Formats: sequence, C-alpha cells, structure tokens
Amino acid sequence: MGGDADDHSPEYATPTARAVVEATAGALAIWLCVAAVAAALYAITRAICDRIRFTEWQHDLDGLVSNGDGHPHPGRPSER
Repeated sequence: MGGDADDHSPEYATPTARAVVEATAGALAIWLCVAAVAAALYAITRAICDRIRFTEWQHDLDGLVSNGDGHPHPGRPSER
C-alpha cells in the first residue's frame, strides 16, 4: 500500500470523474459569484433610480400643492 511520492501506480491516480465534478463545482461557484454581483448592481442601480424619480415626483407634487394644478390662472393673483 504505501509508496513514494513518485509512485504513479493506478492505486494513487485521481479518477477522471472527480476532475469533472471539481471543474463543474468550480464553474458553478464562479457563475454564482458573478450572478450575485450582477444582482447587487441591479438592486443598487434600481434603488438609486427610484430615489431620483421619487425626488422629482415630490418636487412636482409640492408644486401642485402650492400652486393648485401647477399652472397659473388668469385673474388669480400669484402666491409667489
């Protein structure tokens, strides 16, 4: 059973199936990491865009509240 490090007997050879399993596991791990980074970037970008859009909507809504429908009316004094 024993043997030197230089012993290339079939008893110590790594099966090809194990290499396939390790390669598949490595590829899956890399793919999951890339997918996680992409999902995080998507979530961050969406949050930033939502915040910008909500800020613009709030500005428009504030304009509606302070000026009725947002348009000046003839004969009505401006509250500015």
